[in-house]
Amino acid sequence: MEIKTINCGLLGTNCYILTEGTDAVVFDPDGEKDKIYSLLEGYDLRAVILTHGHFDHIGAVDDICRETGTDLYINVLDAEMLEDPHKNASFLLPESNIICTTPPKFFDGDNEMYFGDIHLSVLHTPGHTKGSSCFICGDILISGDTLFRSGIGRTDLYGGDTMEEYNSIRKLFALDHDYTVYPGHGPKTTLKKEKRGLI
Repeated sequence: MEIKTINCGLLGTNCYILTEGTDAVVFDPDGEKDKIYSLLEGYDLRAVILTHGHFDHIGAVDDICRETGTDLYINVLDAEMLEDPHKNASFLLPESNIICTTPPKFFDGDNEMYFGDIHLSVLHTPGHTKGSSCFICGDILISGDTLFRSGIGRTDLYGGDTMEEYNSIRKLFALDHDYTVYPGHGPKTTLKKEKRGLI
């Protein structure tokens, strides 16, 4: 298993490409689609997955899904954000309303997802948004905007809830493995380091 990072978009969103064998999934493509395609050479793209529905995580979704015929996946609770600039917060940008029109497939709660040789454990971690989710694959935890290096997700935008965010952080800290954490913004970290720093 390998993970590749592309920093893209207005807010420096981390887009991740997770590969196993010849299979690949892309998380949170906000831009740089040509660079994403270059890193996908030799792989079969199985899915585009969103950790949540904010504008800075969806910018390249429509192009990639349309051009590759790949399905989009998002937690059902965040589906309403895709085509609503007020809910996905893009209305805050000057003269910019960012939407995603690709019809998504949905997941909810904690479950398992399989894409070829890639097996993902999904953890529902609301707080930053209603449907914010983290994904575990092997020793990797893709945390979206739930957990960062030395910080946690903001809760003052649509769908945010501070108590839910704290509960989600407790849920992650209760995991019994020291995962390498790949957040939606900023550098990677480990669960042990963040637990030691935030508790």
